Amino acid sequence: MKYILSFALLGMLLGCSDGVDHYSDSSLQVPNLSGKPKTIQVVKSNWGKLMAHCPGLSQYHSDLTFAGLNDMVDPVMEKMSRVEVLFKITDNPEKIPNNFRAWGHTCGYGISPDGTSIRIQKRTCVSVCLGGEYKGSTDYVSNL
Repeated sequence: MKYILSFALLGMLLGCSDGVDHYSDSSLQVPNLSGKPKTIQVVKSNWGKLMAHCPGLSQYHSDLTFAGLNDMVDPVMEKMSRVEVLFKITDNPEKIPNNFRAWGHTCGYGISPDGTSIRIQKRTCVSVCLGGEYKGSTDYVSNL
């Protein structure tokens, strides 16, 4: 009986969440975040989805520097429309292919507050996200 209770307690502890999506397969870990608590929570709780949707961020992480967060607020509705996770691409990327023309860009990866969609507004940044050259629309919106 003592063993059953121990295993039950262990199972409950392992099942508890701290609200952070720990995506262990990623080479790109959640950076130190600062800003509004709600903004930080949107990023932390959706980091795994972002990494799953954007395998290029992990693939090219050595060419990226975290550049902060930007919470986009709709001026009419006065509510957050997305949180952009910003990465600065080095001026001389070693891993990102030259045909992406990504050198020196700052890319914003916009996560909706409910974590259901991503918006990227530069074709170059979509290529970095997807890990392959993207030739579609400059305003990329997709489900996360």
